[in-house]
Amino acid sequence: MARPRLFSLATKAQLLLGTFLVLSLSALLYFHWKEQNKLREAELTQDKLALVTQLNATLNEQQSEQTKLLQQWALHLPSNQSRDLSDSLENDKALLKIAGRFRNIVIFDRTGLANVNPDLDWPDVINSDWVNTVYRSDTTQSRLVCTERCSQFIGVPLHVPHQATKILVTELDLIALAEAFFSETRYHAYLIKSDKAGNWLGIWPIVSHGDQTTLETPEQLASLLNNTKDSWGQLRYHQKNLPIYNNRDLSWLIYTDEEPELLQRAELLKLQSIIALCTLIALLCFSWLVSRFHLRRLFKQVNILRLVSEQQFEEARARLPRQPKKSLDELDLLAEVAAELTYQLEANARSADSKSREMERLALYDPLTNLPNRNLFVYEIEQLLESGVDINKSAILVIDVDKFQRINDSLGHQSGDHLLSKIADRIRAAIGSKDFCARLSGNVFGVLIVSLNAADLKIRLNKIAEMIRQPLILKQQKLIITVSIGVAKLEHGVPTVEQLRNAEIAMYRAKQQGGNSHLEFTPEFKSLSRSKVSLEAEIHRALEQKEFRLYLQSKVDMSSTIRGFEALCRWDHPDRGILMPAEFVPVMADLGLQTPLDKWMLEASCRQLKTWHTLYPDIGISVNVASDHFSSPSFLPFLQQTINRYGIKPGQLELEITETLLMDNITLALQTIEKVKALGVSVAIDDFGTGYSSLSYLKNLPVDTLKIDREFIKDIPFDESDMHISAVIIFLARQLGFKVVAEGVETSEQLVFLKANHCDLAQGYLFSKPIPAHKAMIVLESQRSDSHTKSTSIYS
Repeated sequence: MARPRLFSLATKAQLLLGTFLVLSLSALLYFHWKEQNKLREAELTQDKLALVTQLNATLNEQQSEQTKLLQQWALHLPSNQSRDLSDSLENDKALLKIAGRFRNIVIFDRTGLANVNPDLDWPDVINSDWVNTVYRSDTTQSRLVCTERCSQFIGVPLHVPHQATKILVTELDLIALAEAFFSETRYHAYLIKSDKAGNWLGIWPIVSHGDQTTLETPEQLASLLNNTKDSWGQLRYHQKNLPIYNNRDLSWLIYTDEEPELLQRAELLKLQSIIALCTLIALLCFSWLVSRFHLRRLFKQVNILRLVSEQQFEEARARLPRQPKKSLDELDLLAEVAAELTYQLEANARSADSKSREMERLALYDPLTNLPNRNLFVYEIEQLLESGVDINKSAILVIDVDKFQRINDSLGHQSGDHLLSKIADRIRAAIGSKDFCARLSGNVFGVLIVSLNAADLKIRLNKIAEMIRQPLILKQQKLIITVSIGVAKLEHGVPTVEQLRNAEIAMYRAKQQGGNSHLEFTPEFKSLSRSKVSLEAEIHRALEQKEFRLYLQSKVDMSSTIRGFEALCRWDHPDRGILMPAEFVPVMADLGLQTPLDKWMLEASCRQLKTWHTLYPDIGISVNVASDHFSSPSFLPFLQQTINRYGIKPGQLELEITETLLMDNITLALQTIEKVKALGVSVAIDDFGTGYSSLSYLKNLPVDTLKIDREFIKDIPFDESDMHISAVIIFLARQLGFKVVAEGVETSEQLVFLKANHCDLAQGYLFSKPIPAHKAMIVLESQRSDSHTKSTSIYS
């Protein structure tokens, strides 16, 4: 496979850095461009504002100067003249026009009648009303009027001795005045008349240049200013609409052509971008040249680490730099760490090889007898079947030590282990060199006979039995050990596990017949008692392989709040899945294995209570105990040791016994119950009502709880007899001070009945099916969160 082209992290970093710098530079230039536009906008606005302010001030100054000029003219008139003021004006009109730069001068009387006709047509707004306004105010007033031309009209009241007050109105050319302010050709000025909404009603050019002189309508001017853009999408013209002092109808519109300035800034931006880009490329090239040397060193370290991953430690150390440096960088430190890593990984690899061999041995061999285990035994059978050799003379032997449990209990586990080692040595000595021996489970061994005819096989079986039967001294006791042997001939086309099970079935059949014998498997075994015999073999294996599982079924009060659990056992069968107790407990009782199962259930329940003791100290578990185990002398010490080992509160544990156990030996049962109670453990009578306990015994029993059998619950409310019996049991138990638990509650009607009769607790499928022990925590947490939610809603 070709090695992919290396795309170094440094190159990626440089590309990312370059991209980041380009984006940053572009953003910087863009914001700089925007800022320049804002500054230019502010500068232009300030210029136009200053220009219009000065223009407005000039209009006011001109009004004052013209008023002063006219008043001085009136003062210099002879005080005794008999001529009318109109005649004097006609004589001096030409001089006044030149001195005041007037376009027209007219005298009005107080009625608004012109004594001297104007040289040009007057606008309609300069009428008798406005003249009367000036007359009544007796102050100089001015007015800007735009019709065909734009002019400033100034009304001055003149008081001449021995004559009526006259109003002298002058007209000034606004364009001539404004041209002095807009000497630069880039400025364009218009007078704009607009309505209250800001819409332009009329325009009058004051100062314009070039093509703008042809603009005649507001629409044309607005289109020019708002739609003309340069090549960068910027508006070409900068405009400002500024007010005229003491005039609400007209305003100044000043705009400038910014195209040259925009082009200049665009060229500057291009130049800045080119300089920045060249600088960036130079920096990236310099960075690449500087990093190239370090990249080569880094690639060398990568190759060294690749050798380490391939466990070529010597070659890796040979490529590391050997000469020390005065100054170290990160890559030098990496080389030092790589050198240390080679030694550590080499040591770990050697240790892992050793542990791997040990794990392989533990996975395939029995540590007690050093014989192959069940896995390797099955593998050897499969290899023999696949080898193609003749298997007509091959057989599987399953050897079980008779009454080994009794020897183990009486002499102790250490003696039992010593006995198994001796038996393994004797079996190994009794078989041929080609045969294969293994320990399948606790006291069960297997032998694979490779090639023996029927007669020699029988001799071999007798030899194995005789070798094992030889006397053995354990703890100064002479033991004669016998074995039960099951034989199954190998067949092609039959699964290996099934053939091994056939030999186990034959062994258990021999054991059922009293032991100390051997039987060869026949098909009749399957048709007669295959399931039971197979189950017995599998039960032994299940105890060895710990295939039993703890299940819990909740016990709730009448408000459906969990107050405890009953411990139940399920068998997690590797082939058949989860098995119910009815399928294996009776067989275990027949085999005398009820006690080991009880011990396992007690330990598993206490272990579960230990995990709850902090979060749920009030939740308990009740455990069923078989009569043989409860009556055994070893029961109480085992119970005490289990409680102490797991450190639980004894009150969290409850033992359930049957009425039958009580009646078999009431005196012994009462003594045992008293001792159990002395430990702090509660006691309950299970399936109450199905036995034959009498009331005289019941009132003296030191038990805590009565459990009503499901037979009295299942037909409620349809069977009145069951309802009466259940009600009587509940009443009787409460009178005697017992708690009452109803089993098998499956309908809401049954729960209503139990509530009405004041039953304490109930359990059944109405509330929960038995669940694996590890899921009980989830149920309890759900109940806690629900109760917290309800309490929060009550107080909120």
